[in-house]
Amino acid sequence: MQKQLSALVELELSKKLFESLPLQGQARLKCCQAKGAGLWLTVPTEVCGLLWMDSHIFRTNCRFRLGLALTDGALTCSSCSKATLDIHGKHGMTCMSGPNRIYAHNAVRDSLIALCSRALLAPQAEAQCFPNSAHRMDIVLRSGFGGIAQLIDVALTYPLRESVLNLAATSGADAVATAYTEVKYATYDKLVQKQSQCFTPLIFDMLGGISLRGRALLGTIATAYALRTPEGVRLGRLKFYATITRSVAVEVALLALRT
Repeated sequence: MQKQLSALVELELSKKLFESLPLQGQARLKCCQAKGAGLWLTVPTEVCGLLWMDSHIFRTNCRFRLGLALTDGALTCSSCSKATLDIHGKHGMTCMSGPNRIYAHNAVRDSLIALCSRALLAPQAEAQCFPNSAHRMDIVLRSGFGGIAQLIDVALTYPLRESVLNLAATSGADAVATAYTEVKYATYDKLVQKQSQCFTPLIFDMLGGISLRGRALLGTIATAYALRTPEGVRLGRLKFYATITRSVAVEVALLALRT
């Protein structure tokens, strides 16, 4: 009874504290509550050997997730040379000038390709999949799905932009990443050959959320990966998710540092 009462008190206190936050704080907290968003921090020691971060990347990522200042004062963006950076990194996460976002995207894509290779799913990068179209897929998996090629388009999105702030604060973790899949479907769905191809936008928000269909596909890949690791299925799946979420976290920190 005492434990139940304490849990109710903590829940009510947590609710009041959440409601006292500004909208951006609420959105940040919701996104960071996404399933697996903190695995890079809590992965069991049995599988964490290759998941350490350099200290400056770890500090930058923690400050970004907590909403703390990343710089001592305003700086000029190194990519567009026009905007003045806010100290919390918002411009750096959204600036489309220069190669920084491309670097981040490609690193996350390549991390997933390496995991899929270990799972024997025969991944191909930047594959031409559509007749009479110049569009390419970030990753195509040609094995393990009953003859249906899995077409994966990887993207990173910033969930604290003004246009999606309400969605992030009210609809919970993964909402912004899932909403962004509509942009991808509008571009690619009409090109997909439904009898032999399955298209999945895999959207990572920069605070830990993953698009819902992308998360489902990752679950299938994680199981295939875990079956081929010496740690066993449970720890193998944890290692898979910790590796891919670490990749996103590292690239977000590097994006802030480069910009």
